[in-house]
Amino acid sequence: MQPNVVTIDPLEPSLDAARRVADHGLAALPVVGRDGRLLGAVTLDAALTQLAPAWRTEVPRVFS
Repeated sequence: MQPNVVTIDPLEPSLDAARRVADHGLAALPVVGRDGRLLGAVTLDAALTQLAPAWRTEVPRVFS
């Protein structure tokens, strides 16, 4: 377990969340409210779509 979990505030821009997922090599980034409650998660797929919108249509599928 990690003592310092990487999280994001729900009001931060989506591009910041996507960059944080990519920078830390995460599969998902927890979205945590100011009261410490888990509100959701930003997935790797969502982050990649934000960083490179055409990746789903231009990159061939390796696994089906």
